[in-house]
Amino acid sequence: MSTNSIWPKSGLRYSKEQLQLVAPLEWLDFESQAIYKINNNIVKTGGNTEMAEALTMKIVSEKTSVPVPRVLNAYRHESGNGGTHGTIIMEQVKGEELGNIWDDMTSEEKSAIIEQLRGYMEELHAIEGYFIGSVNNTMCEDLMLNLHLGAFDRYDNEASFHEDIIKALRKYEDEESAKWRSGQRELLKGPKVDLVADFFHALPPHKIVLTHGNLKPRNILVREGWDAAGYYPEYWDYMKAYYKAFPGCRWDRDRASDFDWHKDRAIDKILKPFPLELAVLMHAQNVLQ
Repeated sequence: MSTNSIWPKSGLRYSKEQLQLVAPLEWLDFESQAIYKINNNIVKTGGNTEMAEALTMKIVSEKTSVPVPRVLNAYRHESGNGGTHGTIIMEQVKGEELGNIWDDMTSEEKSAIIEQLRGYMEELHAIEGYFIGSVNNTMCEDLMLNLHLGAFDRYDNEASFHEDIIKALRKYEDEESAKWRSGQRELLKGPKVDLVADFFHALPPHKIVLTHGNLKPRNILVREGWDAAGYYPEYWDYMKAYYKAFPGCRWDRDRASDFDWHKDRAIDKILKPFPLELAVLMHAQNVLQ
């Protein structure tokens, strides 16, 4: 079966010339992806636009009641510079971005939203996987991993996934030591990675489930969407929801509107908390500072 045959409008495509006539709504991933609105459709295209994102939305729409955009077509095509671009065409979903209105909501409205989101995430995490990676059985496409630690593989189990994170941290440590051979910075790096490795090895096993990978107020009503989704250990959504949320850390790039979301401890009310696993990843994060 060809990739296009699973989509309801597999003949629908937009040329580069058509897209150039429309100003992008948004640039993503350091301008490697763009989002356009054409008629009532949203078009996401770029070198980092993966077919796994479209397939994730299809799986979620078929197996849960989670509202996701209806994908009309998804395909890869030559980009003109020797590489390829991915394009996902989906129906537009209208609504207000939660991050823009959360602070103005009453406590009753917030409770209703939290209850609804908790139900959606329980449905999502009820879908179990037999590997760690993107839903099309390929490598992990989580930006946190790929941006900070390099390309990641597809894994048969949680232990091999954790070992690759440790290996990537050691590689980062070696590269930093080569750049900064000056006392304290170099001396502190090794013990940090050793501690992180010990922490990972002490973690209990987890189920592998379908995760969203980017549960933030700005992604509820969604533009960035499901590009970070995949099969990961069940703690992954909880940990990623706090990713960039800690003041002073290297990854602290959240919008100011997320502050009240975290102040209200919304994540701990929506998702099953995994504080031990979060602490391990925070230690890993410190290695990268």
